[in-house]
Amino acid sequence: MANMAVEKYLKTLLALLGRRNRRTHDVVSLFNLLKESFPNLNQIAVNFLHVLHKAYRLRFPDKLEIGFNLNLQQAKVLMELDRTVHEIRRGFRIERGSGRPVRSMFTELMEGNHLDLTDCNCYFGSAQRSSVLRQLNHCYEMRVVRRDQILEANYQAIVTNDGDFSSEGLRPQNGG
Repeated sequence: MANMAVEKYLKTLLALLGRRNRRTHDVVSLFNLLKESFPNLNQIAVNFLHVLHKAYRLRFPDKLEIGFNLNLQQAKVLMELDRTVHEIRRGFRIERGSGRPVRSMFTELMEGNHLDLTDCNCYFGSAQRSSVLRQLNHCYEMRVVRRDQILEANYQAIVTNDGDFSSEGLRPQNGG
């Protein structure tokens, strides 16, 4: 869902440029099309976009190649998603022809300081990264070992927000 949210934001930027929407879910390629036109996008972590696109591929598990793996840590993913959306949104303003801003559910949640949006949120709320990271976070790892075998692990851990989204999921050792 995070990939789709970022995808929709990026496709909105394409529409603002008057470009035809591409039929793709690849947020990295959309980002690359837009980064020259929207300097605020240069603050987005491209390695995070790669992970989002990789996680989106889980929608089609029968098409995952042997060796495909993923490692997601809730706090890191959510904090980076919030940061990504924050960076995209600060690059434009949606308004009516009269110049009056369009009110959206997002605007309502922000103005009402609703916990649905602001709880544990370092960009749209007042949470501190260190306090979010001190909590137990849900983690998910998986790897396609064979066509008929996918290893998965769900666990809780305290994670570090080091900006690294490239760590591998479940690395089985041969023979043991």
